[in-house]
Amino acid sequence: MRILLLMLASFVMAAGVATPAAAQNYPWCEYLGTPGGRNCGFISWEQCMESARGNGSDCRQNTQYTPPPEEFARMVLERIRQYQLEPRVVLLSFDFRTLVAMRELAPEIRLSALTETDTRDFRIIAEEAGNTEIVSPEFHLVTPEKVEAAHSAGLQVVPWTANTPQDWDMLIQARVDAIVTDDPAPLIAYLET
Repeated sequence: MRILLLMLASFVMAAGVATPAAAQNYPWCEYLGTPGGRNCGFISWEQCMESARGNGSDCRQNTQYTPPPEEFARMVLERIRQYQLEPRVVLLSFDFRTLVAMRELAPEIRLSALTETDTRDFRIIAEEAGNTEIVSPEFHLVTPEKVEAAHSAGLQVVPWTANTPQDWDMLIQARVDAIVTDDPAPLIAYLET
């Protein structure tokens, strides 16, 4: 069975937005038809459309909207449940607050803690990130000792993004559970030799 991976990223709002940051952090914007003319102060599409009625503006999702981790986890879970994907989903995030929130909302959803620079033991990372089942470190952070310790704790290790045979060999020797790569075809061919 294929596993659907949902990669989540948190976006930080850029400085210099014409309206106050608090007014920008809502999911819907009314675009007023003038350069820079938008109002992103709407919590629902219906609310935005009510404001836009008859003035020629339109409503779009706010691409800079950054909900709190708990709200974001609820939004993701709503879609997962809508399509009955619970057994097929692994939620990955660099923001451990999102993983902790999802663990509280839906303990059945598998979680993976992404990390790029954290050199700590993978067991500590998994615990801090909501007792994730998987740790996904940047591949240079992987050592055989860390993988063995993670496996002894029942964790999977799925490093990212290894793209060369030399990197793949290092990860295979470390006994990782899977390898994330930018181009799977060469990795598959390498593994088949």
